[in-house]
Amino acid sequence: DRDSDKDGLSDGFEIYYSFTNVFNADSDKNGVSDALEDFDGDGLNNTDEQIHSGSPRNADTDGDKLPDADEVTFGTALNDSDTNDDGVSDFIEFAYGLNSADNNANVAINYQTKEAFSSDVVLCNAFLTHSLNNRWRKASPFANCLRRRC
Repeated sequence: DRDSDKDGLSDGFEIYYSFTNVFNADSDKNGVSDALEDFDGDGLNNTDEQIHSGSPRNADTDGDKLPDADEVTFGTALNDSDTNDDGVSDFIEFAYGLNSADNNANVAINYQTKEAFSSDVVLCNAFLTHSLNNRWRKASPFANCLRRRC
């Protein structure tokens, strides 16, 4: 891809994602190259956002409640809330200590108490159901539903 200002960001990325000037390596003239800016404050500079297909203007590109920098650290996709396509969001798998890159990872849930068998994390205001194709899926909106047992 073309990089007119030689800042390390493709012109396409600057036009469509970072909204920076393709002809000026420091669009806001603050002494920091556009490539090194972190507009959304998620811990990833624009170069990292471009490499990992993230949005430099959204700290959680895929909306799964894991900040983009954490997704890079854990090896999950910034633009896919369910990296391993098993029906469980990366955030829930992270909360239960599961590997979101592993398609065979499962959460054992006690349906009466909504507790994971091997975790001290308790689900509240949401529950998981087991689908017919042997995959877990979220059955209700998941918003601020995790709390630690006292």
